[in-house]
Amino acid sequence: MQVLWRRIRNAARFATGRWERPASGEWWRQALADTGFTEVDLELTEHEGGIVEGRR
Repeated sequence: MQVLWRRIRNAARFATGRWERPASGEWWRQALADTGFTEVDLELTEHEGGIVEGRR
């Protein structure tokens, strides 16, 4: 039942143009730098996410 509900929800999002868009890796790098993290490294991955690391 959950799979069916997820498909209906995603179809509605797609039809209305309200698809979720994850923040880019560069956005995360800047967000960490803006909040005081230093030595911020970014490694993009092939899927929609990435790995961001920083020191405080």
